[in-house]
Amino acid sequence: MALVAAHYVKLDEISEAMGLIGQIEVESWKNEVSAWVAVALAEQGKVEAALRVVNGIKGDESQEVEVLATAAISFAEAGLADEARGVADRQSDPFARAVEFARVAAGLTKVGQVEAAKVLFAEAEALAAGLAEPEDQAVVLTVIAVALIDAARVGDALALVERVKDLGLKTDRMRRAYITVAEALIAVGESDASVPLLGLAEGTAGEIMEEEDRSSALLEIARVLIKGGQFVEAERVAMGIGEASDRVYALKDLGVALAGDGGVDEAVRLAQGIAGIEGAERARASGLGQVAKALAEAGDVAAAEAVAETIVEPDSRGQALGEVAEALAAIHPSDAARIGRRVEDAGWRSVVLAAVAAGL
Repeated sequence: MALVAAHYVKLDEISEAMGLIGQIEVESWKNEVSAWVAVALAEQGKVEAALRVVNGIKGDESQEVEVLATAAISFAEAGLADEARGVADRQSDPFARAVEFARVAAGLTKVGQVEAAKVLFAEAEALAAGLAEPEDQAVVLTVIAVALIDAARVGDALALVERVKDLGLKTDRMRRAYITVAEALIAVGESDASVPLLGLAEGTAGEIMEEEDRSSALLEIARVLIKGGQFVEAERVAMGIGEASDRVYALKDLGVALAGDGGVDEAVRLAQGIAGIEGAERARASGLGQVAKALAEAGDVAAAEAVAETIVEPDSRGQALGEVAEALAAIHPSDAARIGRRVEDAGWRSVVLAAVAAGL
């Protein structure tokens, strides 16, 4: 029933979707559909009807928080400041209300309601300051910082982050919070400003006792650095990863990024490093294959073929050569066909050559 309602909403048949709400017995799905309907009504300017639907949302507290937040943000992005504020005020928990105020403020900024947004940002900060737990304060402040970045107020966001840093907290929640702010900065082209935050996240990750968990955390940080084009820092973090497979994944992602960015020699160097990592044979073979394919997509035939050749396992090497051949088909057809013929398995070779022909 919820799926049918979702399709009605997509077709702008809102009354049909509303008619299904009362027929849905599971409270969580009823709330989900109510949120979709409320957002659609708000976008159509039917504010009173949207509010009536929102007011009918009840049930599990955590889901109610999420559903109300979705509705409030949608009202804000529709320019309905008072209505968005009214929904946000329904959050009884100060933590949830502060978070929602920040996100509503960002939505209002997007539609030009800057003054209303400033008021809500200030109220969100005041609510954060009143939270009993320092970690809750810090997390809410970073949420506000992300919302400020979304509202093109990067300087104000960084000032808030300085307040968070002064609290000196080193927990998993803070690691996640710093990464989230860093990703928001990267998304708006402020990659350099993200590096100190990822350094704080790295410091927290380094204190994780279990090597598997520590490696996973460092891999995530390396990937964010790669996303921000901070390749030198990303390699440094990658080389500090203890788990062989996670180290391979990080270096593979970096090699692929470098190949796409014109750093062919650096990508080849990283591939050589991947080939020398002991253990994690499957990850190593797959990683080398992906770097080889990226080099082929960058148009470097020799480098792509050479990296694929470093794969020891015959099946994985054949797959890598096949992907290199397919990537080269449109730009270097003769090389693509030659490399495709080098795939040892006859069945796979025929598939590769057919794919190469299709890509010509």
